[in-house]
Amino acid sequence: MRLIDCDRINSDRFWLDDNVLVMAVSEIDNAPTIDAVNVVRCKDCYFVNCYDELLPRYECARMLSSFQVKPDDYCSYGKYKSDF
Repeated sequence: MRLIDCDRINSDRFWLDDNVLVMAVSEIDNAPTIDAVNVVRCKDCYFVNCYDELLPRYECARMLSSFQVKPDDYCSYGKYKSDF
């Protein structure tokens, strides 16, 4: 799978067919790719500990002193738990 920049697709190549917008497949195939990076959310990170199942509190243990994080936060050091 690749991410594409839909804003840069040539809209002149669209046409209507029975009131449905149709576009040439080659136009999608030739669309420019976006440079994107997959991130690891804190809830899935190896370095995060979850305390209290009823009211989850997430703490990142990557640093010397733990600090609270939200489940959907992320950082550049994230590693999936399944990788360890």
